[in-house]
Amino acid sequence: MTSIGNLKTVHQQFDILSSLKENERIHVKWRGYSKYKAPDRILKDSKNVVLRGFHHVITFAMKIIQAFGRLLTFQSTGKEIVSLKKLSKKTVAICDHLELTNDPDAAFYKKLNVLGKVHDAMEETLQSKTLEKYQETVRSGNPQLFKGNKKKREKYAKDVEEIIGDLQKNVAPKVGNLIDQIESSLFQKDREKVTHALDSYLKGAKHKSLASEENNYFTAKALRDVMYNLYGKDASEKALKRYGLDNARAINEKELQIVVTGMLANLTLSDLKSIYNNRSKELLHISKLHKDSPKKFDDLSQQEVCEFMGDLCSIVHKQLRVGKKSPHLNQLRHDKILLNYFRLMNHYHPEKTAPKGTVDISRFAYTEYLSRYMTYSLFNDDKANFPDGILIPLFDTKGNLVLKEAHTIVSKNGLHGVVFKPAIVEECVRPDLQVAFRGTYCSQSMLRDLSFTEKEFWYGFEGPGRRSFRKSENEIIENVMKHFDGLYKQSGEKVRVEFLGHSLGASDAQRALEKFTDHVVGNSGEQEKVAAIKLFAYNSPSIESDVAKRFIKNVYKTPINFKLRYFDADNDPVQGAGKVRLGYRSKESYLPENLYASCYRFNRNLDEKIEMMAANFFKKLKFWSKRASTAHTAPFFCGIYPSKKIKNMTYIDEVVTNHPKDSKMRFGPNLEVVAEMSSDEEINETMRTPMWYVARKIKRAKNKFLGFFSYRREATAR
Repeated sequence: MTSIGNLKTVHQQFDILSSLKENERIHVKWRGYSKYKAPDRILKDSKNVVLRGFHHVITFAMKIIQAFGRLLTFQSTGKEIVSLKKLSKKTVAICDHLELTNDPDAAFYKKLNVLGKVHDAMEETLQSKTLEKYQETVRSGNPQLFKGNKKKREKYAKDVEEIIGDLQKNVAPKVGNLIDQIESSLFQKDREKVTHALDSYLKGAKHKSLASEENNYFTAKALRDVMYNLYGKDASEKALKRYGLDNARAINEKELQIVVTGMLANLTLSDLKSIYNNRSKELLHISKLHKDSPKKFDDLSQQEVCEFMGDLCSIVHKQLRVGKKSPHLNQLRHDKILLNYFRLMNHYHPEKTAPKGTVDISRFAYTEYLSRYMTYSLFNDDKANFPDGILIPLFDTKGNLVLKEAHTIVSKNGLHGVVFKPAIVEECVRPDLQVAFRGTYCSQSMLRDLSFTEKEFWYGFEGPGRRSFRKSENEIIENVMKHFDGLYKQSGEKVRVEFLGHSLGASDAQRALEKFTDHVVGNSGEQEKVAAIKLFAYNSPSIESDVAKRFIKNVYKTPINFKLRYFDADNDPVQGAGKVRLGYRSKESYLPENLYASCYRFNRNLDEKIEMMAANFFKKLKFWSKRASTAHTAPFFCGIYPSKKIKNMTYIDEVVTNHPKDSKMRFGPNLEVVAEMSSDEEINETMRTPMWYVARKIKRAKNKFLGFFSYRREATAR
């Protein structure tokens, strides 16, 4: 009888053997192996004479330490060789004693899984020729303090050669054949089990107990056969690899549900095409219309492709959970959030936006969907990932369903950015490219908000995240231009470029827009490709005055139209950070004719019993913090509200704009106010924060102070 403990020990031993490098030796333990690292690894390749001297000293010291350790633990080369021979025999014995059955239990499948890991580690050992390296280590005796007898070393090297030959000719083929035999014998029965389990999950059948799902196993070969027929090979393999199950030999029902959920949450256009071409009556979670459609995928309209994707992603996954120690926890959470936000898309149809007074700007609802939801869901966990080109469905300005591809442009140290570009480029339709940045979400992004290392001046009036953005700005613009040029070549039309962001992401969007403008203006050939440049900033902190000044100078130099839109909320303290916003100009300059700026200030009108809290300071403090948090995080367009205790009566309270289309919009609680064209000074006033006035006072005081001392010096000189 083969125990799973013995299999795990054998796997651990082959795993160590597959990682051996030059001059590394095995350390034989009671159960399993470890290894001695090469004593000459430190400063090995240094060309400096002094460092080479240190290398020899350290190598000699390491040899003494290892020799002393091997002496205390009774290690020797002979003992290592004997252990390797026993390992080969033990592996063969395990294969001989593994009892095959037509009705295997969960324990048998777990053994099959570990046996597969043994085979993979063995193949890795043979392919990477790690035992050949060990053979040379034994022959040379380099890692030893005293090399010993040469004939003895040659004998040990020949023994290792025999072990390698035995593994290649006998052991590895035997293990591989046994795995194939087990998979073939269970294939038909397991295929039926996979089909039934998948059918139950996709139909949204009643939730089973966690234990029953985790103990219902089937071979990966049977699972692949079913998934290949339904979803195609590429999509299935990518999902298995994303969850680290690509080398598994057995998978349980819970893991099957996880893989399917992950695959449907991370579809690319090629995956969707493969699934459409493989659709059949077995694909139960799509409508009859899409099953029986005679059209080829390339002949489908963008609306039909979006509807087909919607059918696929409409699975019931709320009951799908894993334990806190599961290796799939982070990726599954990421994928479930993505699927949830795909459903939230319906609340961002231009005709369904909930807040009063947003009728005239409801066409911009998709920008909040991308900047407030999709960027946060794509980058919600550093331990999770999504494929380049993942499909994002949304409603455009006219309420038509369109598909976007998401491509990462930067993701490091709390700075995360993504490009959304059309997945299907239609003829005679001007393409648009969205560049979105994620706001504060993780500890690293909080450091970008609060750390003084992000500031370049001691008084800290820059916007959050300045220094970290500057370190990556060239990489960001290079990636944006790659997708911009590709979209221009593919469509043959000028491209609208839109920069989006919420909170910290809105600050990054302003900086990215300025760098993009600087790049385009500096290359005359690039200007001809741009239709317009837009900004949609939600709850945005301000940025630095030098960035705003460079931007205005570049706007003067180009005929491209710039449209900046800021969506602010009352009682949001984050909007007071930084100094000025993009679009600010100094008194000496004038507002360019091709620059349009609009600022919409929303009043949340949080209906709570404030009078009950007034008697208690701590209750008032709690209310103020809750009000500020809600003002910053609650959506503008979507009717879904984060707190059921607060009645959402959001409406536009103030509009400052010089855009002709926005100048006649109605706003207010009952749409009783009509917006008017604002003066240049009013526009400029909205681009400043209180910190701008503080900075100006500090600058004036500094000039007076320096002027006083220069006057005294001149008086003394006279």
